[in-house]
Amino acid sequence: MSTKRERSLIYLLVNKKDFVTAKQLADELHSSDKTIYRLISQINSQYDERPLIISERGRGYKLDYQQYLDSNQQNVDLRRLATISPVERRNKIMKQLLLVAPRRVQAETLFEEYFLSVSSQISDEKSIAKILQRYSLKLVKNSGYLSVIGSELNIRDAIQSLINDTGIVDLNQILHDDNFPRKYDVRFVFEQIRYIETNIESSIPYPYNLNLFSHMYILLDRVRNTKMAVDKTNDHALDEYPKVSSLDARLLGVSEQVIKNTEDYISVKLPKIEGYYLYQYLVSSRIDGFVPNTVAEHSKVQVVTNDLISAVESLTNKHFHNSDLVNRLSEHIRPMLNRLDNHINMANSIINPNRN
Repeated sequence: MSTKRERSLIYLLVNKKDFVTAKQLADELHSSDKTIYRLISQINSQYDERPLIISERGRGYKLDYQQYLDSNQQNVDLRRLATISPVERRNKIMKQLLLVAPRRVQAETLFEEYFLSVSSQISDEKSIAKILQRYSLKLVKNSGYLSVIGSELNIRDAIQSLINDTGIVDLNQILHDDNFPRKYDVRFVFEQIRYIETNIESSIPYPYNLNLFSHMYILLDRVRNTKMAVDKTNDHALDEYPKVSSLDARLLGVSEQVIKNTEDYISVKLPKIEGYYLYQYLVSSRIDGFVPNTVAEHSKVQVVTNDLISAVESLTNKHFHNSDLVNRLSEHIRPMLNRLDNHINMANSIINPNRN
C-alpha cells in the first residue's frame, strides 16, 4: 500500500467483522462510491495470487486477513490493530490525554494510528467522556482539540486505574510492562521503595507495593508531561494538610525524605503536600510487623474489628473471639479504614483477575 487513503480503507476493514457495502465505506471515509471502487482495485492489483479485499454481490466487501498477514507487505501495524480491542484503544487514548492534562491534544493526532471512521472516533470520545466522569473529570473538545479538565488528584487517580489494570501480580513484572516505558524511572522508584522498607524495617507486600509504585511513577510522569511544576496546581491542598501530631512520625518522615529524593532526581521543587500524599499510601498499606503509632485511629480499628467478629459469631452461632484473632484481624482492618479515609483504591489481580 502506497497511499494514506489505501491504508485508511484497509484499517477501516480491519474493524469490520462482516461484509460492508461500498456506500457504507464511502460514508465513513467521506468519499464517493467510485473512489472506493478505485481504491479497492488499486489495493488488489498489488496481490498476485488472490485479492486482498473479497467482494460478494449483494453483500459488499471484506478483508482477507490471512492473505494480508501472509504477504510480504509491512503488516506490523495491521497485526497490532487486528488484536487491539476497542476498550484497549480507548484506554491508550485516555492515558495520553491524562498524562498531559490539562494541556490539549489535537484529536487527529490521538486517533490517526487507529485509522477509525468519523463515527467510530465520536463513539470513542463519548465512551472516554463517560469513563472520566467516574473520576469527576471532564473531556473537553474545542476546535479539533481534546483535553481533560479536573483536579490533579482525580487525574492521578484515573491514571492509576489505567496502569494498574494490567494483571500485574509481581512488582518485578513492571520491568517488562509497556505501561512503564522509562526504565530509569522504574529503577529510581524501585530504589525508593527499598529505601522505605529499609527505614521501616519491614517489606511492603503485593498489592500495596504496586499501588505505591504506581503513585510514585505517576508523579514523575505528570511532572515530565505537563512541563510545569506540580506545586503550581496543588497549593489549595496545603490547607487540608493535617497536624503532624496526628500522624505516625516514622512513616511521615520517610515519606517526606522520598519526596526530597524525588526532587533531586528530577530537579523540580515539589509541594509539601506530596509528602502527605505518599504518607497516605503507606499508612493505607498492610505492612507486616509495623503498626502505625496513631492513637486516634487505634480505638476506631478496635471497634470495627470487634463488631466484625461479633457479627460473624452471630451468623455462625459460634464463639471464637480471642486476643490473637483481634490482633491479626486488626492488621487488615487498620489499612482498610485508612484507604477509605484517604480515598485510595486497591487493585488486586490475584483476587479479581477479570475486572474491567
